[in-house]
Amino acid sequence: MKNMKNRNQVWGVFFICIAALLVLMQLGLSEHLGFWRILFTVVLGAILIKSITRLKYFGITFSIVLLLALYNNYIGIPESLMPTPDMPWRWGIPWFLLIIAGLLGYGLTILFPNRKNRVECDDIRIGYTFTGVKKYIKSQNLRKIVAEGTMGGMKLFLNEAMLSPEGAEIIVRNTMGGAELYIPRHWTVNNNISNVLGSVEERNKDFNAVGPVLTLGGSNTLGSVTVIYVG
Repeated sequence: MKNMKNRNQVWGVFFICIAALLVLMQLGLSEHLGFWRILFTVVLGAILIKSITRLKYFGITFSIVLLLALYNNYIGIPESLMPTPDMPWRWGIPWFLLIIAGLLGYGLTILFPNRKNRVECDDIRIGYTFTGVKKYIKSQNLRKIVAEGTMGGMKLFLNEAMLSPEGAEIIVRNTMGGAELYIPRHWTVNNNISNVLGSVEERNKDFNAVGPVLTLGGSNTLGSVTVIYVG
């Protein structure tokens, strides 16, 4: 049901973009601004509106930056903020503003996550791409969690959960984002998360714990995964 709803929303945004594009072309703006600039304006505008309604901070900040880059010839972004000839990318995207957009998106995502849910099922899937998520796991027989996100933030609280007698597994696939896992200190945790140009950190771990076994797997790329032991 949820996948069908998301698919319908994608098609809805697509048709709105096409309608807006046809209106702008009929008004003759395509000759002045160019077809591709109008097309990207409509698409980025739709992404911006959708991101605002859903409080997807990365979508908001990056949409604004890309719109500024599209109309740089009209608004005049200072040359110091633009790519220099020796840089590998030459698309006219203001690199300094991209950094600011990323930092603002990440900071807002961590400070004001837009979804706070309690989850009681035993097999859980979590997505946090371009958004912030807080999940309070209440499962009494937890078996598996798969969490995947790009340029987003996640806080996962397991201090009120119970693992299945056979143990449980958490797979984290984190790319250019931040993930925090709050795990009971008495659990036995095997951390097998691979790391590429990021950081995977454990805090307050009890190496003598003899409680239920939790295995952490997955990957972290250009981001951070922090495992915090509580209780």
